[in-house]
Amino acid sequence: MKKRSTLIQYALSFLFGALTIGCSTQPYEQSVAKTSHTNLQTVTGSPFIHQVYVNQAAFTDQTDNRSKRFLHVYIGGDGRAYVNGKFSINPTPLNPLLLKLMEQDIQPAIYLGRPCYFNPIDSNCHPTWWTDRRYNEQVVTSLLAALSHFSSRYDHIVLIGYSGGGALAMLMAEQLKQTQILVTIAGNLDTFEWTTYHQYTPLMESLNPADRPPLRSNIIQLHYAGKKDDNIKADWIKSVSEKQKQAEYHLIDQADHACCWVDLWPKVLKKIESYQSFID
Repeated sequence: MKKRSTLIQYALSFLFGALTIGCSTQPYEQSVAKTSHTNLQTVTGSPFIHQVYVNQAAFTDQTDNRSKRFLHVYIGGDGRAYVNGKFSINPTPLNPLLLKLMEQDIQPAIYLGRPCYFNPIDSNCHPTWWTDRRYNEQVVTSLLAALSHFSSRYDHIVLIGYSGGGALAMLMAEQLKQTQILVTIAGNLDTFEWTTYHQYTPLMESLNPADRPPLRSNIIQLHYAGKKDDNIKADWIKSVSEKQKQAEYHLIDQADHACCWVDLWPKVLKKIESYQSFID
């Protein structure tokens, strides 16, 4: 009875939250998207619904020349999994960092929303999908299904993940044959170390990138860590990076978990572009 009561309470709170959101002002990420001329689309994954922000280059890309065409795919962090120690009814980040990074990207790019983020109407949503199961195999499968709506027009994919999105980007790269470049920014690449250090509940129903086999040797990997980051320690990222076959580890002295990735991003984009020029 207690479990049933908890579920009923959650359902009521989720409904109230959804109604409140529906009556509130435009969400922050939508205002950022509007400023950067980004198109918001809703696509189906499996089994989730995903919100996808599409930049102008990807939205207007109608060329028939498929030679060496790249799509940059941005995957955001965990956002607000919990609020005041309780399940959040809306995990969407208050400050979606990767939208600001994508705004600087002139190449075709999308911000691929994670399951239940950006307030999609999805009956499959439950807090377990942004807490214990945040990196679950079903989450990865649904992200790949949602991405397929866009990736078929491109020869190569560049996966770019921030924080928890870095974990998902690595897990997606395992299965996505088009992946040529993987970039993680303050990536949560060892969830065991992360939960142990912070004394969080272990993510027993999630995959841990640190436990997976190395990615294919033809995937170029760029892993960025902040020296001042006390949320995801640089040493954890370095350890995972050293086990990969073709990976670069970059320690950014002035960076913590949130700062100063926006300022660094033009240099990273130039590095990505230089690698793209050598890929057939």
